[in-house]
Amino acid sequence: MKIVFLTLLSFFFLFPYSIMAQNIYFNAFPRTIELVKLNLETCETHLEFNFQEVLQSRETVIRGSSFHPDGYLYLTTGFRLIRYNILRKEVKDIIPIDDFAQQVNDGFFLAISEEGRFIISGGDHMSQIYDYDLRNRKVIQIIDDNGIPPQVIKGMTGFIGNHLLLYVGTEDLNNRGFRLWNPDSANLYDLWSDSSEEHSYFWPSMYTPACKSNSLLVQRVLEGTSQFVEIDLENKNVAQKCEDEIIGYTPLGSANPTDFRQSPLRIDLDADNSSYHATAGYYDTLTTCMPQAPITDDDIEISTCGAEVDYISFRLKYYDQPRLPEEYITAEGFEDQLQPTSDPSRWVWNNPYGNDTESIKDFLRSLRYHANWDPGNSEESRERVVAVTMHVGEDSTSSWSVFQLEPDDLYAGRDTTATYCADPDARDHIDLTSYLSEGVDAETGRFEPMLSGGRGMFVPGTDDDGEFQYILEENGCSDTAVITVETLETGLADLELDTVKICGGSQIRIGFPPGVYESIEWWDGSTGDSILISHSVIDPYALVSVGSCHVRIPIAVTNLADTPFAGPDTTFTYCPEGPAIDFNDHLPAPTGSTRWLEPGLQNGGSVFRPGIDDPGIYQYIVESEGCTDTAQITMEETGTQELPFAPVSTCEGQSTQIGLPAGAYSDIIWWNGESGDSTTINSDETGPFWVEAQQDGCYFRADFDVSVGEEILFPGSYPDTLRLCPGTTGQITVQGLDSILLDGAMYVSGDVINLTDPGEYSLTGYLGGCTATHSVSVTSYNDPSGQYSETFPRCNGTSLSITLPDDTEEYSFSWTDGHPDRELTVDDDGEYPFDISDGNCSFRAIYTVVPSDGPECEQEECAISIPNAVSPNGDGINDALTIFSTGCQSIESVALIDKWGNTIHTTDSQVIDTTVWLQLPPGVYMVKVNYRDQHGRLKTKAGSILVIR
Repeated sequence: MKIVFLTLLSFFFLFPYSIMAQNIYFNAFPRTIELVKLNLETCETHLEFNFQEVLQSRETVIRGSSFHPDGYLYLTTGFRLIRYNILRKEVKDIIPIDDFAQQVNDGFFLAISEEGRFIISGGDHMSQIYDYDLRNRKVIQIIDDNGIPPQVIKGMTGFIGNHLLLYVGTEDLNNRGFRLWNPDSANLYDLWSDSSEEHSYFWPSMYTPACKSNSLLVQRVLEGTSQFVEIDLENKNVAQKCEDEIIGYTPLGSANPTDFRQSPLRIDLDADNSSYHATAGYYDTLTTCMPQAPITDDDIEISTCGAEVDYISFRLKYYDQPRLPEEYITAEGFEDQLQPTSDPSRWVWNNPYGNDTESIKDFLRSLRYHANWDPGNSEESRERVVAVTMHVGEDSTSSWSVFQLEPDDLYAGRDTTATYCADPDARDHIDLTSYLSEGVDAETGRFEPMLSGGRGMFVPGTDDDGEFQYILEENGCSDTAVITVETLETGLADLELDTVKICGGSQIRIGFPPGVYESIEWWDGSTGDSILISHSVIDPYALVSVGSCHVRIPIAVTNLADTPFAGPDTTFTYCPEGPAIDFNDHLPAPTGSTRWLEPGLQNGGSVFRPGIDDPGIYQYIVESEGCTDTAQITMEETGTQELPFAPVSTCEGQSTQIGLPAGAYSDIIWWNGESGDSTTINSDETGPFWVEAQQDGCYFRADFDVSVGEEILFPGSYPDTLRLCPGTTGQITVQGLDSILLDGAMYVSGDVINLTDPGEYSLTGYLGGCTATHSVSVTSYNDPSGQYSETFPRCNGTSLSITLPDDTEEYSFSWTDGHPDRELTVDDDGEYPFDISDGNCSFRAIYTVVPSDGPECEQEECAISIPNAVSPNGDGINDALTIFSTGCQSIESVALIDKWGNTIHTTDSQVIDTTVWLQLPPGVYMVKVNYRDQHGRLKTKAGSILVIR
């Protein structure tokens, strides 16, 4: 979505981002519903936005504010979050937080990390601290405030590493300071404090300019007067940014576009900010009609602070929220360089170009984000984020490339604004089709909402001001252009006019973008889009007209002669035989200015040559736009030069290699007696630390400090061993550490490491620049299925009984199909699986029944013989009845049945004893025999028995 800004232009155009980095935003007391912008370079303030129209009756103040990597400024009342676009000057969204804000003052401190973690603190010493999911708009957890004394105000205003920046103080206003609090360890550390009773310090905001040390921008109050100061966290220096009278009121809260930054490194995906992303990222739009887009704009800027990029990683931050059918990254023309990782949401590019930043930028320009989503699914139509992280040594920094599902401007054209006169007597109907972009089909589309004057015709006084959508639909795709209709007075009232800067009697040309307005008349009666203006003009203005509507715009003029631009007085020290010094590399000057030295140098120009040019005082004179400014430059000859050497940090129990640029110096001696370009510092060394060297006959010395970070330990959640069941994956979640390196792949907090194969794995953990290793042994459970699987032969036409093994202390057995008995009778050949469980894993063994035609299957034919008479008279002949069988497997049962069908006797023996027959009267009886034949099949045979006395 694009927007056109109407701005009063000076002769030189200014890109928004070139001045944005110097801006700080705050709420001004007592005007607590207004957002004020202060330019820290010019110390000029402007009203950014009045939130009167968006606040509710119970919201009387906006206090907390912080920038987010998604490019928006977030502000909070006690009840709602406000998502604000500082470039479009519009409220993008309002998010209720009533469901967890329990007190009147809850919810007005914000702390946002470079990864987008969002912390809300009530601020009061009795209130709670919330870990908030901004994307899904819910509280993840209430953070335990263990370690924060109960009388301390819980003002969380930023992150430094894994620590929260805490604005602390007791109920009195004196001795306010800033501390770091680790919510995991509950430790509270002093960051900075001032024991004097002269000032009070409030509302810190992290300030991290590119390639400079981290600082805090803090509001300092003295006797009711406020001023901004910068506290350098490296050396604890306090520097005032602007004079008291420039601010003129008490600021509440503050934010700047670097306040979530953790590193002085920068990877800016859109340097001129044409994508309207305020925090060095890139913003673009996608629709189902355009399923891919570049991750960066063409104008990329990389700041590595003199080091070399090691690698750049790309992460689909909201990969599972929700997971799309397709979502991935490609690099057109660099396919072999962009490597996927084990995490499907992450890619890594290892830098093969060294310090060749132009080649690095070419690779970044080749990146494309691809997505496939259901246009009818509102859950899928959400912002998606690619986090682009540049790694330099042990440091890294990220910028977000944000893609939002919005209409594509290829069909319906760009958004624009139509103006009309507020005077009812000067109103004409407005044909909105005339505002569509050139080449757009103005006949096929439709306007929403409908206009009272018919197709595309806006009727002032009848139709309400606002946004009207022109919608084109074609081949299942749609696109929308938004035409904002407002009065001319409204549009110009929102216009922030640049201050015209002129020096002395010179002139510059100012003006409006050509063709925007029907008529522009200047203070001297001339007309046209532009005019020459000098400092001597009294009360200049422009009269802007549309039809019979006229709006007068005053123009402010500032004398540039009052602005110093040659810089402060400066002293340079040099060695008698040292290298030449080019002042152009060290002294400031505006673009297009002329500069020189008085007295001049021996060889002219700007290069000072030791031994040729004399030490002493030189006047550095700069002329710009007809004005001149002078700074005094003092050149001092010295035998020993200061050798720039940054502070060194190492980790407890570890050593760090430090050094000077290879080959740049000779006769190098370190504090420990070693020589050469580099040496090793152990964490147990106490110093003092120094290095001396020679270069071109000049001696150099550096004294430096060494800080030792805490020894890091892997949390207990990381196992020493993992035992895997067949077909499973061992998983380790990265937590309690910044990142983990395993087999060349980097995993950040929240990532899951999958271990699929047995073996020894060495994890390298990173936390606050320190490292530690942890070994994980991955083994697999023994599979016992082989020792329990068997093969059974079965003769054709027979049944076979197979039985599970007996349970042991180690294993239990059960049929896979759920058969409840341990014995199973089968009539068919095939596989009969059963499960083996050891309490952790389940294995599968198989009984295999195969056909057999061996000797065991050659059996005698089964025959049953039943005698037909019995004479139980005690003579020993046929007193009992014996059933005869040959070739049969078994006699299952014998039943004696009378002539009425009643069973009068049963036995599993082949003999019906004499005692049974003695009890029966003479007559005919039936004998029924159940038996199994030679194949094991159950059969029945019956016969008549005559009982004779």
